[in-house]
Amino acid sequence: MKSLFSVIMILFSFFISSTAFSQEKINAFLRTDIKVDKENNIYITGETNLPDNTELVVSAEQEKIGNQYLEESTVSSSKLKPIKITPFGDFQYGVYLIEISLLNPDIQPVAVQELIGQKGKFLIGKLVTISDSGCNDIKYTTKVNVGTPQQIKESIQRYKKTKLDIWNNMKLLVKAGRKMEVYRGSLSPDCINNLRKNHEKVKALQDKIFKLPLTTQTNQWRYGVGLLMNCTDCTSEALDWCNNVDGILDSNKP
Repeated sequence: MKSLFSVIMILFSFFISSTAFSQEKINAFLRTDIKVDKENNIYITGETNLPDNTELVVSAEQEKIGNQYLEESTVSSSKLKPIKITPFGDFQYGVYLIEISLLNPDIQPVAVQELIGQKGKFLIGKLVTISDSGCNDIKYTTKVNVGTPQQIKESIQRYKKTKLDIWNNMKLLVKAGRKMEVYRGSLSPDCINNLRKNHEKVKALQDKIFKLPLTTQTNQWRYGVGLLMNCTDCTSEALDWCNNVDGILDSNKP
């Protein structure tokens, strides 16, 4: 009798263990419906089979211009929490790459982690990719146009022209700073007058640069325009600052 009981317990333990290891895989899918209103707001809704309360990251990156927007969404009853992205600035029109990805599987709510597995190991399908941290991630991408093809074309052209004008004006101010070398080391009226005139131009240029989308290139320009203040100063070190700005501009041509 004791032997029979032992066999039953072993079989029961094996059944429980087998059930635990046969966790159902999730063949992840995601569908979206994206609309753009008259004010250029992007509205994103969607359906998915990811577990309720799954946390997602939604990004929109503008092609050829570089505006970037980041939002979060969660899953409820197989639907995405609606997302609204509002492009702003002088270059709103464009083609936006929409990407929806999984927040790190290991920091998802506990109930979600139990269903998708450690590091998302129970996630399978075409949307699944391996993240830098070695976790299974979800990557869904699509594109949406904000504006007509003509508006998008004009926006890109205007953006390129604005960048070229800014770069050229920064170069002109470097030249202006170099011409001040004859006054350097003194606080002569001529040096002070040139300083004030050039600093006004630098501030105006700074405003224009900070209205551009933040990219690796424009971030360098933001740094460089700050150095232009020193380049157009009356101190004896100003020429070194001019050389630094020239180096930044030569490495970051539009």
